[in-house]
Amino acid sequence: MRGEGGRRTLTRGTIKGRTRVSSRLMEKYEKLSKIGEGSYGVVYKCRNRETGSLVAIKKFVESEDDPLIKKIALREIRMLKQLHHP
Repeated sequence: MRGEGGRRTLTRGTIKGRTRVSSRLMEKYEKLSKIGEGSYGVVYKCRNRETGSLVAIKKFVESEDDPLIKKIALREIRMLKQLHHP
């Protein structure tokens, strides 16, 4: 998921105390549509309000009580950080 300047943008929904951070980050983006939904989160097509660039943002479901879900979400974040997309 790429943000402004080609940087990846990930939000973590409500994973332990991240709600305010995520909502401030999301203010920079306009949600255009829902791309998909899975067991661990929802992916949205969004537009950066400043640059107009399109990005995909995944919001993870609340999982602070389930260590397995947190482990899976963090594994996915690590994998996504390794991707290079034009």
